[in-house]
Amino acid sequence: MFDPNHIEKQRREQVIRIAVKTIATFILLIALDCRAGLGGPASPPSVVIESVVIDGQTNLLSGPSPSINVLPGQKQVQIHFASPNIAVPAQGHYLYRLDGLDANWVEASRTIATYNSLPAGRYRFMVEAVGTNGTTIGTCSSMIITVASLGLPLPMLGILLLLVIVIFWMAIISRRPQ
Repeated sequence: MFDPNHIEKQRREQVIRIAVKTIATFILLIALDCRAGLGGPASPPSVVIESVVIDGQTNLLSGPSPSINVLPGQKQVQIHFASPNIAVPAQGHYLYRLDGLDANWVEASRTIATYNSLPAGRYRFMVEAVGTNGTTIGTCSSMIITVASLGLPLPMLGILLLLVIVIFWMAIISRRPQ
């Protein structure tokens, strides 16, 4: 016989089974992501940013998220990197990009990226190794580069200029004969 309660009970059991499988899959994906470095120790990058040379002075880098400050007046920034996976150019090449300046990734066989006269701001340099088959080897390495600004910010210069104009105008008015 047809029993609507039995059908409803089967439907609820089916929804519960689907929910349990979905939650189990989600937990498994989280566990895999943690092993891949999203929640646990980070996997080592395939390219190591070794040093930054600013106007001929070498700055060694350390730590998992290296950063460097460029002072006003410093002109040339060279970033040196290497990969144990690419010992000779025949084994692959590099892609690098200075986020905030480079519109596209730059392809290079050399292990150095050079930037001249960077505008003031905060940039993220990224580099990755690419094998001969065109696939990325390992993970991308990155570092933060902060270029300090010279002088006052533009709004402050505008206020200062306005103040000079007002003082000059007041000086002209006070000298007029009455």
